[in-house]
Amino acid sequence: MSEGKLPLKRVLITSANYFNPGGGGGDKTIFGPVTPLVRSQLARSVRSVAAHFGSAFTRNPGAAAVARVVLKPEAVAKSHRPSWLFDKANCPIVGIGALGELLVSVSASTLPQLESSVLSQTTGDAEANISTILRVEPFEIAEPRLLEISKEIEKDGIEAIKLRLFRHHEAKIDLALETALHQQLNDFQIKYEPLPYGPGMAIYRLRRVKPQHIASLGRFVGTQSLGAFPRYHVVRPAAQPVGKLNSVVFPPPERGVEYPVVGVIDTGVDPANALLAPWIVAREEYVPIAERDYGHGTFVAGLVVHARALNHNDERFPQCPCRIVDVVALSRSGTLPEDQLVAILREVVPKYPAVRVWNLSLSGNEPCSDHAFSDLAIALDDLQTQHEITFVIASGNYAVPPFRDWPPTAVLGETDRICSPADSARALTVGSMTHRDSPSSRAPVSCPSPFSRRGPGAVYFPKPEISYYGGNCDAMGRHAQIGILSVDAQGNLAESIGTSFAAPIASAVLAYVQVGPAQPLSSLMAKALLIHSAVLADSTETQEQLDYRGFGVPGDLQNILGCDPWRATLLFETEVRAGLDLQRTPFPIPDCLRTPKGAFRGEMTVTLLSEPTLDGTFGAEYCRSHVEVSLGTYAPNDSGTLEQLRQIPPFPKRTEKHPLEKKRVEHGFKWSPLKVYRRVIPKGVNGDIWRLLLAGTDRSGADNLSMRVAVVVTIADTQRKASVYTDVIRAMNQLGWVATDVQLRERERARR
Repeated sequence: MSEGKLPLKRVLITSANYFNPGGGGGDKTIFGPVTPLVRSQLARSVRSVAAHFGSAFTRNPGAAAVARVVLKPEAVAKSHRPSWLFDKANCPIVGIGALGELLVSVSASTLPQLESSVLSQTTGDAEANISTILRVEPFEIAEPRLLEISKEIEKDGIEAIKLRLFRHHEAKIDLALETALHQQLNDFQIKYEPLPYGPGMAIYRLRRVKPQHIASLGRFVGTQSLGAFPRYHVVRPAAQPVGKLNSVVFPPPERGVEYPVVGVIDTGVDPANALLAPWIVAREEYVPIAERDYGHGTFVAGLVVHARALNHNDERFPQCPCRIVDVVALSRSGTLPEDQLVAILREVVPKYPAVRVWNLSLSGNEPCSDHAFSDLAIALDDLQTQHEITFVIASGNYAVPPFRDWPPTAVLGETDRICSPADSARALTVGSMTHRDSPSSRAPVSCPSPFSRRGPGAVYFPKPEISYYGGNCDAMGRHAQIGILSVDAQGNLAESIGTSFAAPIASAVLAYVQVGPAQPLSSLMAKALLIHSAVLADSTETQEQLDYRGFGVPGDLQNILGCDPWRATLLFETEVRAGLDLQRTPFPIPDCLRTPKGAFRGEMTVTLLSEPTLDGTFGAEYCRSHVEVSLGTYAPNDSGTLEQLRQIPPFPKRTEKHPLEKKRVEHGFKWSPLKVYRRVIPKGVNGDIWRLLLAGTDRSGADNLSMRVAVVVTIADTQRKASVYTDVIRAMNQLGWVATDVQLRERERARR
């Protein structure tokens, strides 16, 4: 940290900070009259589901199928879910499709029970549940899709097919489905192998599949999805050599210094590269030597080590040299099937428990979905949960000229949206910004790069979260003197562009943020601090900007891990449980930011990052738990009851509040693990007492599921003059708060 920087404060949370808010419950909402006609139409749709699956139930006794229940748009919220009706008929909800689509387990014996309930149940719960439903229909893969897969096998000779089997969360049913599937695969002489993607997911690799098998496999009663394994690739604009490198520009590691280590999963670094070799601590090789091309992996590795030195010591680039675990995963083709990538990650990550940050500068081809997370994203999230790591993922490159200008004038639809695996809920996704321009470049300096893919992520999550510099280009992708500099495969100083090269810069900074403090930060808090720093340093003001650049470019390391005298940053990390809220009240407000009448004037920024419960079987509702944070005044209302009034609104500014759950997901970041709140208050807000409040919700309705939460709060003087830090510390001491300094290691203090 530079001279004058003050330590962040880590605030202790105790059991006394939790309380039961009470309330909840109430009468069920009725979404329209439940007339005999409504009942008969719904019962008819249930009978049609039974007829559709009749022959399948005959062939597979003991198995169950899945019905799709489509809800009315106004009834999508968890509190309105028709669970009572389906539980009564032994047809449990076993998954979610798109928002407002329930996947329900049905069988030959339970469908008649469901029909009977629809026709005869007249309780309040029954009427409320029935009123939420638009229709019930069988789940099936569309015939055109099955025909398309058959043609792909016939034309392209696809080696392996991916089949995902429904899970009913009932041991007997799941076993019956597995047995029936295995029998069918054996009859077709198809080789099969289950693959470990994530909890609750049953995914198979099938080999020797012939086109004539697809229709039968697609109509199998347990099949959820079927198709070729997606392929992931690196986008490699040719790196143009611009000069020679030597140990002055690219120095070796200093003797006796302990550097953070970043795992780089890419095309690999040439072992003969004399400049990079000292920085490689281990190498894992999955590609035969004859099939390797080290160009992309070497360029990425150079930026992990010496991003600033390679780029003319430009202070916008961090100075965070890291060592590398070099994973040679992609061949000269630059592509890798999903099943092989997952297998490599599951083997490599546990081998290096000390590596907390893994760089993935690769992307798929299909834009992410509004309705579900990709299977690869789910597999990455499972690895991150198991091993307390963070994948840093490039947002991907849009590669079709003419490249986008800024602000965008061309309508590209969804074609420039981020692709898997950048939709991973736990990962840090990184977009690219320009650091140079030219008369012919498509974007000015400090704007989203013309090729950088945009958000939102799956189910409208904010992605990318941050950006770093990845270069600029003209309409045709030419980038001379406006690209990023690093090391090419021959060891030259070379120039290229891509989000692939913004991601490793973020990886290096994140590794330093995590291990720089004497007491290392958790992966969750380190990621939250990096995003929070971007909000403070490079504010994104609109939803459009957020989609393209995330919350912006983080500040340098000294600003991420330190405070100025005119602002104070407090860190809270704890567990939040549905049904049990957390509060810190009174919240310390610095006297120097109080007006003569006691109002607060200044700036407050809050970043919340949670680790929600995840379940890949629940589609659009993959994130099963949710946390809201409110920082505001706490005072009696007209009836004398203490009431909190949120004073720090969501940031960037959202559209108006929506009554419909679907709109709150699309526009309000509901169920997103990441939320940011910010407000500049120049004239003052009245309120003697302020309170920080965290409230959790769980989609399953359980109150015993908890999630880790990191909250970062910064209080600042907009004039950058007042002694905010000193006053906040004084106020905390007066309130009896227990807080510790985030002290940096000797090495980091020496960097001042």
